[in-house]
Amino acid sequence: MNYKELEWSRKFYDIKKFAQVLNVGEYSRALEKEAIVQVDSHGYLVDSFTGMSLTADAEQLSLLIAHMERLMSEVNKKYREVM
Repeated sequence: MNYKELEWSRKFYDIKKFAQVLNVGEYSRALEKEAIVQVDSHGYLVDSFTGMSLTADAEQLSLLIAHMERLMSEVNKKYREVM
């Protein structure tokens, strides 16, 4: 993806900031607008920007959530060690 595509996507979804600097309310609104993830015409959960499929069913979604929770737990642990 190039900068123009990213800029278009942010304008289309009215997202003023990147996800890493959105507060909880802004992030929640971005999710509601389907600016981060959405369900495609085949019923798959996809990345809204690229259209890349993330999950095809509830079982895969559960695995993805568990994986993301582990990743964030590791990130939080490393962040606390630095502080």
